[in-house]
Amino acid sequence: MMAGLAYPSTSNTHGDDIIYAPPPLDLVAEQKTGSFVRQQILGGGISAAHDISDGGLAVAIAEMTMRSGFGADIAVPKTGNLHGWAFGEDQARFVVTTADSKTLIAEAKEAGIEITKLGMVSDRSELKFGDDDTISITDLNAVFDGCIPALMAG
Repeated sequence: MMAGLAYPSTSNTHGDDIIYAPPPLDLVAEQKTGSFVRQQILGGGISAAHDISDGGLAVAIAEMTMRSGFGADIAVPKTGNLHGWAFGEDQARFVVTTADSKTLIAEAKEAGIEITKLGMVSDRSELKFGDDDTISITDLNAVFDGCIPALMAG
């Protein structure tokens, strides 16, 4: 199977034709973070998890909402590189859900794992990024399921 992203070829914000390097690979961090996530899943501290290495944070969250049917309210950073935040495919990073964020955050910090609370799972069937970007899970599924057939039909 071949996978790739069209995003980098359409989003060069540097104004040049240079191909920039992928994120650095840190196998120690990958193993440490993966082991922590696995332990938390086995212990019941994490109820769902998705790595962000294939499409980035926004894609991982969208896939989780489509699979579960639950919505999500995600806080968007006010500053910084929003494209990198949403679509960066850094390794050793996961989106997780938990019923007890305080305990999970404390245990991650104790294990030396960087963790950030991004938002909340909701019972509304919509994915919301910040105050302005919202899509229903039904529409998200329709776009996802219809994309390739629409492209193939011309």
